[in-house]
Amino acid sequence: MLSNEAFLKNVSWLNRLKLRVSYGQVGNDNFGSSNGLYQWMSLYGSAVNGGEAAYYKVQNENPELKWETNSSLNIGLETRLFNRVNLSFEYYNKHSDDLLFKFIQPLSAGATDSSTGLSTVWRNIGDVSNKGWEFSADGDIIRNREWEWNVGLNLSKVKNKIGKLPDKDREEGITNGDFQKFKEGHSIYEFWLYQYAGVDQMTGRSVYLPDFNAYYIAGEDGKTPVNGEESTEGKNPIPTDSWVDINGQYYTGDPRYARKDWSGSSLPKINGSVTTSLPLERPGSVRPNDFQLRFQSLRPALSDSDIGRRTFIDSRFTECMDSNARRHDAHIAQPSRSIGYSASESGCNDQWI
Repeated sequence: MLSNEAFLKNVSWLNRLKLRVSYGQVGNDNFGSSNGLYQWMSLYGSAVNGGEAAYYKVQNENPELKWETNSSLNIGLETRLFNRVNLSFEYYNKHSDDLLFKFIQPLSAGATDSSTGLSTVWRNIGDVSNKGWEFSADGDIIRNREWEWNVGLNLSKVKNKIGKLPDKDREEGITNGDFQKFKEGHSIYEFWLYQYAGVDQMTGRSVYLPDFNAYYIAGEDGKTPVNGEESTEGKNPIPTDSWVDINGQYYTGDPRYARKDWSGSSLPKINGSVTTSLPLERPGSVRPNDFQLRFQSLRPALSDSDIGRRTFIDSRFTECMDSNARRHDAHIAQPSRSIGYSASESGCNDQWI
């Protein structure tokens, strides 16, 4: 507590000044299986083959396997001024090393998954970092025996970056479902999407930019390139009913033939909120009844021109409209506002406008 030091004790307008620094490491052995401490060993399963007892390998050994290591650095500064204003700033850097991946091996190592026929082994490959800062400030505008009006501001920023992937995935990355791709130097929250070009005014259909590295525009026979000169080696044709020529530019209406590329992140550049509270002490009440007003703005991850790609719902609205709704990793394009009168801790009791 810096404010307890001799050189700050006589500063009348400084009520509290606290500096905190922490660093730590924790391990993680979550392999997503029931093998637990035997995850590094060769394991076998039993079966019946041709009426005879048989054993087959279900897990390849890796004696070098170890836990993930999560390192966390946190530096914070807190202060209270004039017995009325609170300020707080915090910087954090969390780094995860030796990430656990299920690595696909050549089939000569022996299939370990009977459903896919793949041979896999757990390895420590890859690292990822999360760093950012948080700032908050609030002050008592009015404070007396009957009224206490507080106004606050909160800002935060986080940056996520993949530092290392398996050697075989460094160039192309790892595709995760239909909307994500993990690649060195990028964030795990970035979207890997079909490149939407707009709407065909003649048909009302959505059109996309074709992937000319894998496909070519085919003529009426379904094979010959429309320009007659384009190289088709290693490419598949886009049939005539799946492409359109708009002002000399070719587009496709079928996302299967569309090009994918990085398309923004679900992490806002800045996440912030402005809050105000006005507790009113009433005789016989268990706790003050709070009148709260909150304005929160989340910068959209995609630009306004990408409105055709916005298919995600902000979880704050989902949770308050449906208590059983699942949480979505998502964003909204417009700011959210709430105003309400509440005597409970749940923000979902507020009346949304």
